[in-house]
Amino acid sequence: MQDEDEIERLLLAYSPEFQAIVEASRKQIREGDVLTHEAFWAEVDAIRAVDRTGQAQEEETERRKRRKTKGQKVGGQKTEKELAAPVSDAPQAERKATPQGS
Repeated sequence: MQDEDEIERLLLAYSPEFQAIVEASRKQIREGDVLTHEAFWAEVDAIRAVDRTGQAQEEETERRKRRKTKGQKVGGQKTEKELAAPVSDAPQAERKATPQGS
């Protein structure tokens, strides 16, 4: 057997787990426990909306990570360079305002 589709069909035909799923589905259909066309698509739309929201959040997180690695400020935070800078690297105006004898 060289046809992958045929191999897959045989594996599923003899799989007890797959046959149990098929039988449970047939039982639900016989008992009328099925989704209407509208209910099915409403669930699909709801799942897609959640996925898009999650995806948007993930994309924003990634953008924030990229900004941090490029040394840009994110949400008012100091960059790594600013955090690591010694006090003597303060701007000239700040140094003049500091009393000399302290």
